[in-house]
Amino acid sequence: IQRGYEAPIASFNILDSDGFDVGEELISDENYSFMVVMYDVPKAQKGRVLESLKDLSAKAEAAGYDFYALTASPYDEYEAFRHDNQIAFPFYGGDEILLKTIIRANPGLVLLQNGTVIKKWHGNDIPEFESLREEYLNIAAN
Repeated sequence: IQRGYEAPIASFNILDSDGFDVGEELISDENYSFMVVMYDVPKAQKGRVLESLKDLSAKAEAAGYDFYALTASPYDEYEAFRHDNQIAFPFYGGDEILLKTIIRANPGLVLLQNGTVIKKWHGNDIPEFESLREEYLNIAAN
């Protein structure tokens, strides 16, 4: 018997702005949650993609879903980016390799439920909240 292959990413360490690991808290949400991966903030697509994310985040949060971003960029970079682009959702820090393992798009969107990936989208393919709600969240529109 030989020891099995050990993955290079052994843990999901995501840090808040104070340096506390919030990874388990984020992925153990029993409700649906939305994770934007923007591993390199200065190189992230902007314009229509960013506007789609802002619109989706506002609607998702209004419906009671968590919406946040993960980045490998330094705090000063992502805070300036948030301010310059008027982004309301929080950013957390993580290892670039971990984030690229989650999704290669910059940005990319991941729909999670209780630590399970339900669906991933490239930044160019961000869905409208209404269609996403009907197809993945199993909630009829009001």
